[in-house]
Amino acid sequence: MQTSNVRILLRSKVEELPKEPNEAPQKYCYRTEAVFEEHDGQYVLIYPESAAEGMEDTVTTLAFSKTEPPFATLSRKGKIHTTLAFSTAHRRQDCTYDTPYGSFDFQIVTEELRFSLHEKGGTMHLVYRMETNGRPMQKNTLSLLITPFSEVSQ
Repeated sequence: MQTSNVRILLRSKVEELPKEPNEAPQKYCYRTEAVFEEHDGQYVLIYPESAAEGMEDTVTTLAFSKTEPPFATLSRKGKIHTTLAFSTAHRRQDCTYDTPYGSFDFQIVTEELRFSLHEKGGTMHLVYRMETNGRPMQKNTLSLLITPFSEVSQ
C-alpha cells in the first residue's frame, strides 16, 4: 500500500431539478489537504468536508476502481452518513442519506465518470443526478484536482 499526503482542489455545481426560471446553480470551490492511497486495485482519497457546505465534522472517502468500466464510491461519515456508488455500466444505484434531520432514500444516476489517477495524484470528473421515486431532484457536477504538496494547485 502506498500512502501520500496531497492537496485537492474540489469544484462542485449543484442544480435543483426541475429548474426554476432564472435559478442559478450553487457553485463551490474548496481546497484542502487529503490522504491519497493506492491499494487493492483502487485509489482512495480521504479528506475533511467544508463547513461552508454545511458538512463540518464530516470526512469523505472517495474510492476509484482501476477496472473497466470506471467505478467509484463516495462515503461520508460524521454529521452526514452515506455511501454513493457511481458506475457507467450500472448507471442507476439505490442510496440512503442520513442527516441530523432524518434519513431519505434516493437513486443516483451516473451521467459521466472520468478519472486519470497515478501514485502522485491526478484528476476526476463526475456528473450525476439524484432522483427520488423516478423524479429528478438535483444534477451534481464534481471535479477534483489532486496534487502532491511539492506542486502548486491552481
